[in-house]
Amino acid sequence: MTGLWCPGCGLTRATHAVLRGHIAAAFGFNLFFPLFLAGTVIAWLAWVRSALGRAPLGWLVRVPARLPVAAGVALLAFGALRNMPGLQALAP
Repeated sequence: MTGLWCPGCGLTRATHAVLRGHIAAAFGFNLFFPLFLAGTVIAWLAWVRSALGRAPLGWLVRVPARLPVAAGVALLAFGALRNMPGLQALAP
């Protein structure tokens, strides 16, 4: 709607590329794709464990509070950088 690339732009194309076996192409669509994929898998595993009545993942409970904040700052910076002139390589 704004004409700007958001940090998530290209994730669907990256997922499609991975499902087709084109791993290198996925990174071309969005550099943060591996982090989004890992976060999705971790969230799904936590949900499945909860649905089965098991305890939450121990290492996930002990994640420092700084980690999600740092990831959010990195995503905002990535979103800003991919819209700057001269950094079109970051755009999908």
